[in-house]
Amino acid sequence: MIIPLLIGDVETYSHRTAHRIVELEARRAGFETVDVTDPFMRVGVENLKTEFGDIIHPNSRGHAIMADVLSEYVVGFLKNSPQANK
Repeated sequence: MIIPLLIGDVETYSHRTAHRIVELEARRAGFETVDVTDPFMRVGVENLKTEFGDIIHPNSRGHAIMADVLSEYVVGFLKNSPQANK
């Protein structure tokens, strides 16, 4: 899962290139990725910080977003798996 730092906004967030590198390297190694950067930016990263202002670990709202995005990914993956079509 690619989780953005809780800094900036959709216009100023400067780590998207690093996210793409992680995504490419993960795929090259045979892994899928799920990126929550856009959902985090839509909500506003300031709304996802803990009361201590931690820029790495999101609050419960951020964790809920991650759970929702991951759930959507897993459901889609399972629906499209060869076993689902039997």
